[in-house]
Amino acid sequence: WDVLVRTYWRRVFNIAYKFVARFDEAEDLTQEIFVKLFRALSTYDRRASFETWLTRVSRNLCIDRYRRRRREAERFTDEVDPDTIQIGELVSRPDATLEQRDQVAMVRRALANLPRTYREAVALRDVHDLSYEEIARRLQLLEGTVKSRIRRGRKGLARQLRVLREK
Repeated sequence: WDVLVRTYWRRVFNIAYKFVARFDEAEDLTQEIFVKLFRALSTYDRRASFETWLTRVSRNLCIDRYRRRRREAERFTDEVDPDTIQIGELVSRPDATLEQRDQVAMVRRALANLPRTYREAVALRDVHDLSYEEIARRLQLLEGTVKSRIRRGRKGLARQLRVLREK
């Protein structure tokens, strides 16, 4: 087993790294893969290429992990309902003016009109106050992609607000 791990560590690590794009996560995933490979060793058909089997099992485990994390992220972002977002404390203050409440409702409507990818990025950053790194991890995206979605989402939000004000 030690010889197999030493021989194929780099190959499995590279597969894992392609899926998570972070060194520390790739190391953790590589260890998980080897544990699962050890448990699945009895399913290996010795007539087939070991490297092919190892690669297939490693990729399948990475895909499973990716799908699991994506479902978790979707479950979290599905909870971002524009109607329930409290913008500041205006919603809960009894002395909030009708105009302030209308503004909050308008922002909620504008958020609801954004494409989901932009709405979730903006909501996670501006409403839930998560860092770019936390959002990237949660949505399984690169930080640059998160920043871009937030920037585009904010521009879209401003556009939606202008449209709603004109009505």
